[in-house]
Amino acid sequence: MNFSLKKIQYSDWKILLDWRNDDNTRHQFFDSSVIDEADHKKYIRNITNDNIAKDQQYILYINDEPAGTIKSSKKDESYYIGYTISNKFRGKNLSVIMMQLFLYDMKGIFICEIKDTNLASIKMVERVGYELLTTNNNILTYKLKKL
Repeated sequence: MNFSLKKIQYSDWKILLDWRNDDNTRHQFFDSSVIDEADHKKYIRNITNDNIAKDQQYILYINDEPAGTIKSSKKDESYYIGYTISNKFRGKNLSVIMMQLFLYDMKGIFICEIKDTNLASIKMVERVGYELLTTNNNILTYKLKKL
């Protein structure tokens, strides 16, 4: 199998919207509301505009088939990481591979905020090397420092 991360393009809006609005995915998000197409297209347009984008988002491809997405949002001196794997590819530890590919040559402080009921994400970040920083209102904050 070949794994690669590719920066999202505006043309990826549909698959990203489908993944974001998937019932299983929304259940794990802090904001579990359904995102409408117009708002999503605006978000994708902003994130793919290198002149104004604060976030970076990539799609994980397995043998040229999209399998998941990962993004980072820089806040202060840390990068906040969000991710999801397509329903078709869940349960295969691909989030570990995606996170490792994303972090491979990066340096900094990386933060993942996870609902305490999201056991798959908790196991994944711990496997990658994140350490539990805080617990607040059923939200676990994990931190990874790469120098």
